[in-house]
Amino acid sequence: MSFAAWEFKEEARKVVPFKVRARAWKFGDNINTESILPTEILHGRYPLDVVKRNMFAAYDPEFGPNFKENDIIVAGGNMGCSSSRYASGYLKRFGISVIIAESVSQIFYRNSVCAGLPVLVCPGITKKVNKGDELEVNIETGEIRNLTTGEVIKANPPRKEILEIIKAGNLFWYLREKGKI
Repeated sequence: MSFAAWEFKEEARKVVPFKVRARAWKFGDNINTESILPTEILHGRYPLDVVKRNMFAAYDPEFGPNFKENDIIVAGGNMGCSSSRYASGYLKRFGISVIIAESVSQIFYRNSVCAGLPVLVCPGITKKVNKGDELEVNIETGEIRNLTTGEVIKANPPRKEILEIIKAGNLFWYLREKGKI
């Protein structure tokens, strides 16, 4: 089943909790969507477990086989750059709870909002979080607690309208709740 068809199913309505406590996976700058979701995997009609296992393989081969439900992605600048590939939708489908980045490409941000995957912009975050740190994130307020180091970090919280889409599960379900479709 194509991802677009999946988004309209009730199972896609999975709502990310607004308070998350989970392990961080750290990546650098300029993480492109082709490497988050490799072309040969995406278009190879592989089963979803193969797609999941190969996500981010170019940056950290441990990520795909080992990330768990609710884990958090921390990245440097220009997260999700390059194409309009719907990598954020797959990240949400596989259980990533939030992406925290120094900056995010606009198309990746838009796709994440549409998928109902929270993205927090937090300049300096990669200097304050290491791979494997346990974080507690309040998506509504943007407060990030690094439980490993004890540091409290403040990200830019999403606007009210974006929070409403996230609460609904994704853009399709938000529009359906509003009677628009």
